[in-house]
Amino acid sequence: MVKTLRQTLLITQIILIYCFPAHSSDISDWVRESGRDQNSIIFKFILTEDRESSSKILKALGQRSDPYVEDIIESLFYQHLKDNDEENCLEELLRAVLAARSTPEDVLKWHSANSNAYNLLIDNLDKLSNPYLKSYIIRLFSFSVVDNSKSKTALMNEGRQILQSVKTHNGYLIAGGTRELLELLNAIESLQDPSFMELLLSFIEHSRQGIIVVKARNVLHLLKDKKAPL
Repeated sequence: MVKTLRQTLLITQIILIYCFPAHSSDISDWVRESGRDQNSIIFKFILTEDRESSSKILKALGQRSDPYVEDIIESLFYQHLKDNDEENCLEELLRAVLAARSTPEDVLKWHSANSNAYNLLIDNLDKLSNPYLKSYIIRLFSFSVVDNSKSKTALMNEGRQILQSVKTHNGYLIAGGTRELLELLNAIESLQDPSFMELLLSFIEHSRQGIIVVKARNVLHLLKDKKAPL
């Protein structure tokens, strides 16, 4: 079976070099110009190339004009790679997606093309371990095309999980955790949902990081104003 897989990948590499000789030295150029019909080949390269090459491929994939990568996201999510590398791959892909799209309209277009895969990620947010990946998933939440109560619940559960970490570490989070929490506070701000007020009060009470306390207070004031009767 392993031998068959290796043979298949070798044939794929030969085909790519033959069909795209100008890009044979840098697969990422070909990926950037590719379309969704090449996704299965691209996914195989992500898994089999060395880490540096895979990173270049993922960055190029995020920059590609064809936004559809739903099958790649779902396939990566269900992989079990060494050192949770599937999460690192997803982090790199989402970082490239957000960096390559300068307007909300561009991000919304990407989100709409990959909504099922995005829902898979946010619905399993509390099962992921990479805080940087989580921060990108949360940032994309504001571009959701539907009012998804299930996703709101996922954000609430993630917020409670972060709060527990804040309490455990005497009011502090590591860099990745701080970034994720700031993205969560931004998402709550965009939602303007008063049901998050209790969570915000808890962050204000237990966090010892000024940037977190100030942001949580600002969002809380916004929600109080929204809740107040006219």
